[in-house]
Amino acid sequence: MALTTIEAYDLVRFADQLQDKLVHAGEELAQKRALKSEKEWLTAACALLKAAREPTTGLLEKVRGLPELSEVRDEYAAEFQGQYVDALEKLVAGFTFHTSAKDPIIEALYPHQKFPALRKAEREAVDEYQKDLEKRAKGTYVARQLGQPNYAFAPAVLQAIAAAHAKWQTAFAGLGMPEDEAAELRKELVADAKKLDLAVKQAKLLAEAALAPVNGMFEEMGLASKPKKRTPKAAKPAKEEAKEGEAPAAPASDEVAQAAAAAAAEEKPAKKDQEEAAQDEPKREEAAPAEAAQEAAPASSAAESVKPKKKKAANGVPAESK
Repeated sequence: MALTTIEAYDLVRFADQLQDKLVHAGEELAQKRALKSEKEWLTAACALLKAAREPTTGLLEKVRGLPELSEVRDEYAAEFQGQYVDALEKLVAGFTFHTSAKDPIIEALYPHQKFPALRKAEREAVDEYQKDLEKRAKGTYVARQLGQPNYAFAPAVLQAIAAAHAKWQTAFAGLGMPEDEAAELRKELVADAKKLDLAVKQAKLLAEAALAPVNGMFEEMGLASKPKKRTPKAAKPAKEEAKEGEAPAAPASDEVAQAAAAAAAEEKPAKKDQEEAAQDEPKREEAAPAEAAQEAAPASSAAESVKPKKKKAANGVPAESK
């Protein structure tokens, strides 16, 4: 089975999640009466997957800096960035509960809270926020207040905030690694994922057989799930991919032939029309005098019809015109 780097990553991560689900399913099945064989099968599934996962311990953290795993890094960072902001909000909630929502120490630590915006903030903004918080926590006023009994909960929460921030930073570990190191990690990830794929299938089959007597339990435990399927990103239009200043590609030979044939087809009717026009030209020249005479004849008769008639005198002798 050919795996891309991101497919291999998702498979290793899925195996970690599957292990937790198998353990939970084993705890639930242990509460059922009888089903001795089924419980053994489920235990075997857990042991099988655990052994197969051992070579991948810590692997996801090492490969997360690979260039092609940028989508994974974004997901990982978003997850732990949310947990970091949750810890910040927990400290505010602690001050509100133990003292007051208007306690001056809240303003001293968080002059600009903006927690919803911080959940979507860029990396630099999150780092700057944490640095500012640590600086304010070491201030004289805050340090003196945190020593009071009412604030005994706060130091532990501040440590949890720092830990959440450090965990979030691991999403960006390994960025800019040398290409030779990246190639070795890529190879290791794909090779381990291929081995793990078989163990995942076998563990799921054992679990399905073990949970078959309990209707719907296999699905309820989430064991029917599969590794994440990612939607391929749409390819860029050809115009965007072409470099600026680069000449357009020459048309293919068959396209040239089709264009030439079309041009020839258009030229033939034009030539035929020219030849027919040349043949008709003498005929039109010979017919011109006759047509002119015919046109002149009506004109002369019309001229005669408009000549003034001579008036006759009473005695029949024409009168002279004035």
